[in-house]
Order: sequence, then C-alpha cells, then structure tokens
Amino acid sequence: MRRLHSLSLRDLHTLLVLDTAHSLGRAAIALNVSAATLSRRLTRVEDTLGITLFERSVTGIRPTHPGLQVLRHTRRIIGEARYLLNIIAGETDLPDGEIRIGVAHPPLHPVLEIWFRIWNEYYSRTPIRLYVPEGESIVASLGKGHVDAAIIPDCALTDRVASLVLYHDKLLATLPKGHPLSNFSTLPITNILQEKILIPIDPYEEYR
Repeated sequence: MRRLHSLSLRDLHTLLVLDTAHSLGRAAIALNVSAATLSRRLTRVEDTLGITLFERSVTGIRPTHPGLQVLRHTRRIIGEARYLLNIIAGETDLPDGEIRIGVAHPPLHPVLEIWFRIWNEYYSRTPIRLYVPEGESIVASLGKGHVDAAIIPDCALTDRVASLVLYHDKLLATLPKGHPLSNFSTLPITNILQEKILIPIDPYEEYR
C-alpha cells in the first residue's frame, strides 16, 4: 500500500500549480520556492505514488497519462477541501456537491455552454462540472459511476443507457474536390450510405 498519508494538501496544490505553469521555474515563482526545492518536492510525490506525473524537457513540463488521472482527482480533492474550510469558518452551508457531466470532445455546443453557465449561476452549491474520461469510453464511465450523466451522440447509445435528446446539430462533411456529391449543399442520409465516413469519436470505438 502506498504511503498516501505522507501526501499533504500542499503537495496536491503544488501539482495543480505545475500543471498550470507548464514550467518548474514559473511554478517555483508562483509558490515562492526555489526550482530545486520544487523539483525535490515533485520527485518525492512521484516516489510516494510510484508513478511519473510530469515529463520534463528543455521546453518545460507536461503531465503524463497517469499524471492526467491524478490531476483530475486532485482538483476534486482540493475543491472539497476548500468547501470544508469554508464550512469550518462558518462562511457557507454544507455544500450539495457537484453534477459530473462526461464529454468526449470539448468544447461543447454553444447552447449547452449557456445552459450550464446559467445553471452554475443560480445553483452555485450544486455546480455542473465537465469531465473527459481517461482511458475508457463515456458509456463505461456512466456504468461505473465515474460521471453522473454524459453528452454523447446517438451512435454511442446502447440499451444500457437511458437518454434524452438535448439538441440537434448538423453534420459537416468534407469531400474531395470533384467528388460526385460535392455539388450538393445538403445531402440526405440515403446519398451517403455507401460512402466511407470518418467520425472523430474515439472513446466510443467499442460501440461502432
């Protein structure tokens, strides 16, 4: 079992600063420590977890794949810790928590962005947060309870998922110059049934 008890909120906050700064030097300035001290702190955290969180290079740092997963959970832990401090200080009531919405390829449709922004303004104690599942499909994330709901296209739906239509959007097709269908401004679905179509929805590969 990892020595997780040796990690502090300061360590987790350090990871978020590193992720934002993309540089040990800039992160060290933001944290008011030397770059050498920060490097040792990061190494200690990585040794504790047994994984490499950031790749170092002459151009800066960037999170590894395991690092992205750790950062996702770190943001939630820091957020909950801040809520707890506010409760202790008597600055707010007990929070209702958050609604986790899984998305595959941000940004969202503009209409949804407006809806979520309005929701968060009116229901700040139960905000909507967006998550991009790492290493699994959104449908799998729903089944495991990693997200509360998800925004997915019809082609990713299965009989295990209850769905509700949020909006209808047009598909934009890019055709080679001179293609027989390139002269049409709109295409009925029957016209493209025999065409090869590339759909950028990698998280749903297993459901195609």
